[in-house]
Amino acid sequence: KQRLVFVGILWVAAIVLYAIDYDLGFKALFFLSAMHVLLEFPLDLRTIIGIGSELGKRMKVEKLQPA
Repeated sequence: KQRLVFVGILWVAAIVLYAIDYDLGFKALFFLSAMHVLLEFPLDLRTIIGIGSELGKRMKVEKLQPA
């Protein structure tokens, strides 16, 4: 519930910021969007590494089994 309230407050703040000054609202939300993308990179890297290692394990298992 706390997260929902926090997101609701941010949403209302974004609308108010756009109503006060469109350019400022756009810049603020663009900054938040860019930060979201940048902060996701470590998770994306871990995901790619995990997928690669799992595929590597599966490829090794298939090679060991007779055809």
